[in-house]
Amino acid sequence: MINGEFTVKRIDFLKRKRTILKTKIIATMKAYTLNEFSVDEKSNVATFKVNISKYGIIKQLPNTYSAYYYTEKVPDSESDIKLKLHISTIGPDLA
Repeated sequence: MINGEFTVKRIDFLKRKRTILKTKIIATMKAYTLNEFSVDEKSNVATFKVNISKYGIIKQLPNTYSAYYYTEKVPDSESDIKLKLHISTIGPDLA
């Protein structure tokens, strides 16, 4: 399991949730891009596939990943929230 913790602006997260989640997941996983990205806002889970770049070659990893995210208030700031990510693999895509 890969964990990440970021401080983001609350208003930005509410307006651009998908974009912020994608950029923070890419930063956490040290990925090149994300494919097949979908967000389930009811259960706070994002699913995706990862492309990595190694020595100039871009390769898609065979596993589908799942990221559970949640937010917490920052004690000293009204405008900031703490975004926490927990990323794990679902398994290979057999289709």
